[in-house]
Amino acid sequence: MGKGAGALAGMPPFVRTGITRAVTSQLVKSIPMFVRCGNEAVSELAERMHAAVAVEGDVIVSRGEDCESVYFVISGAFSLTGSKAQYRRGREIPKHGADMHLYEGAAVGDASVLLGILSPHTVTANTTSELLYVSRSDLADLSQAFPSLRKEMTFRAGVVYGSDWASWSADPEARPSLLLQKAPSRLPS
Repeated sequence: MGKGAGALAGMPPFVRTGITRAVTSQLVKSIPMFVRCGNEAVSELAERMHAAVAVEGDVIVSRGEDCESVYFVISGAFSLTGSKAQYRRGREIPKHGADMHLYEGAAVGDASVLLGILSPHTVTANTTSELLYVSRSDLADLSQAFPSLRKEMTFRAGVVYGSDWASWSADPEARPSLLLQKAPSRLPS
């Protein structure tokens, strides 16, 4: 189908835009990492999200990659591999437990983006899958504007990655991104 095809094709552009924003906001709100974030933060995040489709065999993130975006699985299944230590450009690529599968609600690339480390795993689509993704710079901007977003992302990453998250965070090679830094406080004028 071409651009604008389907049920929204006959609607005025402002109506299509409003519906698209509402649907994207609902999808973002359904991602476990953002369930407890406020509506304003979710709405702003949804504005900066982009949709992507992966087909079986597509690699979303490669082990050792410096990720520029975080991907969120909306539908489909992915394999996560990378349980053996490897080195790239003289730096150890962090390992992450055992190989596993990812499904709806999973985040991909979050450790790399949040901590500024090389991706500890490769993520490959097992089925045709739908994703939403947001850039590192957009997440940094939003985490400064919405501390609750930063708090939820770091909390969720700590829960998902457990002791690996703690060791990656302590790595002297890690370059924690603006996502983990507190917003500058304003001094009274």
